[in-house]
This record gives sequence, structure tokens and C-alpha cells, in this order.
Amino acid sequence: MSTEPELTSEEIFQKNINELILALAANFDDKLAKLDEKMESYEKQIATLVIGFGEQAVFIEALLGQIQFSTEDAQKLFHETLSNSRKQMLQIMKEGSEDVLAKQDKRLAGTIADMADSKLSDSSE
Repeated sequence: MSTEPELTSEEIFQKNINELILALAANFDDKLAKLDEKMESYEKQIATLVIGFGEQAVFIEALLGQIQFSTEDAQKLFHETLSNSRKQMLQIMKEGSEDVLAKQDKRLAGTIADMADSKLSDSSE
């Protein structure tokens, strides 16, 4: 013998609706948490880019000062070295995005690889 009263069809329906709403809310909370994590990752990536651009600006300013006061041969050597280093950097970016970054974000990795490939083909023309 059960001491619990039997539920009416309306009560069963209401109980099922409540369970469904709770399940949907939990699913929604999970998706919001994942979105929040992804946004935080993007914010870190943007911050890294901003700091990197700032560091590059300071470095470029110093290089321009050095080039301005160097000989023609030193300037030519600098430009050749810079061109080769740029090509190497683009190749490393392409390979790194395909190997390392693809594990975290395939779309971003693909975009970086495509852009690096495009820049490499532009520099070989």
C-alpha cells in the first residue's frame, strides 16, 4: 500500500511541464556559460593583439631611427633581411595555426592560415 495520493492528469502534466522548464533553463545556463568562456577567450586574444601592436609600434619607431642614419648598403641589407624574416614569420603563422590553434578554434585557425597563405603569395610576386 502506498501512502502517497495518486496524481491527477493535470498534476502530472504540470509536473512534466515544470521538469521540462527546469531542463531548458539548465541547458540555457550551460550555453550561456560556454558563450561567456568563448567571449573571454576572444577578449584575451584582442588584448594580446593590442599589446603586440603597441610593442611593434615602439620597435618600428626605433628601427626607422636606425635606418635613417645608416649607409645605403646597410639599408639594402636591412630590407632584404626584413623581407626574408617576414616570409618566415608568415610560414610559421600558417603552420602554427594549422597545428596548434586548430585544436582550439578551427575557424580562426583557417582564417589565419588563409591570410598568411595570401600574404605569402603576394610577397612572391
